[in-house]
Amino acid sequence: MILQLEGHQRGDYGQYFDAMFRQRKIVFHDQNKWDVKVTDGVYEIDEYDRDDTCYLLSLDDRGQLVGSARLLSTTTPNMLAGPFQEMFPGLSFCSPLIWEVTRFGIYNDTRTQINKVSTAACELILGFVQFALQHGISHVTGISEAKVCRVYKRCRFDYIELDRRKLAGGETVIAGLVPISKQMELNIIAATGLDGNNVAPPRHLAA
Repeated sequence: MILQLEGHQRGDYGQYFDAMFRQRKIVFHDQNKWDVKVTDGVYEIDEYDRDDTCYLLSLDDRGQLVGSARLLSTTTPNMLAGPFQEMFPGLSFCSPLIWEVTRFGIYNDTRTQINKVSTAACELILGFVQFALQHGISHVTGISEAKVCRVYKRCRFDYIELDRRKLAGGETVIAGLVPISKQMELNIIAATGLDGNNVAPPRHLAA
């Protein structure tokens, strides 16, 4: 199941935010060796984790957090217009209809769907589309490692490749733009075997 939260709700749902920021530190700092900010030695939190930031959290059958992602309107400060400008100069968006997905990470999810992708990853990907459909968003964008893009393809989360770069370590990263549609939602449900009742109702999301 996907829980949809906003940054200003941290006081009400502190246990979920605490778990998410802890997992992000493990996934992105410890495992992926990314150069990210670490707070108090245990949390990965940066300047884009604001009150107006939206989050999708994947919970397993026991209610434990096993994955999360962050969504930002491109009308607000975002990573493509900020730290990724050096890597992809001139590539940015500023539209209420285009949102950025970042910090897509899975942690200790042993479940898989019919496409052999972790349940948490499938739920989050479907969650991107359902979130967009709920709020009139036409496209989502983001920078992803090639291995993550392969997961997207197996889930039928079909993206337009805008550019790509090879990092010093040999990993390829891809800038993508995803047109959102009801048909894409149906394609992802078919590819993953999810039932479609995926995202918990929005909680006071501002228009």
